[in-house]
Amino acid sequence: MSRSIEEWRILARTYLAANAGRQLPGMTHNVNNLCHVLEMQLELFQNKIERDPTLRAEELVPKFSRLTQAVDRLAAILRDNEQHSFYTEEDLNVIDISLFITWLNRFWSSNLFFKHKLTKNILCADNLPEFKLPPFILTLSMDEAIKNAVEACSANDPNAQQEITLQIAPLGQGAAFMLTSPTAMPSNLDPWQEGSTSKPGHLGLGLPMVKALAEQVGWSVDLTTEVEKTTFRLEISEQKMGKKSVQ
Repeated sequence: MSRSIEEWRILARTYLAANAGRQLPGMTHNVNNLCHVLEMQLELFQNKIERDPTLRAEELVPKFSRLTQAVDRLAAILRDNEQHSFYTEEDLNVIDISLFITWLNRFWSSNLFFKHKLTKNILCADNLPEFKLPPFILTLSMDEAIKNAVEACSANDPNAQQEITLQIAPLGQGAAFMLTSPTAMPSNLDPWQEGSTSKPGHLGLGLPMVKALAEQVGWSVDLTTEVEKTTFRLEISEQKMGKKSVQ
């Protein structure tokens, strides 16, 4: 391996920060939409009261309900953004996998192609244990897998509706994450070789970085391709289990 683990870690921090930054335009778009809803509802609410100041409280409840829904959705976006800090911590933390996958899907919904052009088929087993692991490496691994799938699907056809499948299944005392997209990887491409990429302007460091850091904690990664189907697989070996964390 040409880089030390610490060098890979430094690079991984940059990659995670860059990916979070790429979500900002979509996040801003989603927040602006909700702010617009709030403005319209407040204007309608004000106009209703001005037209009839004698309105009873029960007649105003529907307006309050719409305002509350918009505020709740806005708060959810901000909470998801805040949780990014937790899911990129490098120290060991207890992770509920189903909560992580729910957050990951919502966080990536700030990517407008992911949100509008990809149908997400998420199959998460109910009997998964909780794991004590470094969230940093888990988030990095899934970020790179999703980013590659999004870019490949967009390159296939930026306007077509496409489907990706994310399956999480028990694996002994660990878990296996499998992300499948309707894309094909070039047969002459070694995805684990530094600098190997089929994308112009890319460095070809993402998957080698994931592999180095995953293997350093005893996990394994694989990437297989068939006709118009590519599957990224992350296997988490047996981990120390812990109590539920407050998310």
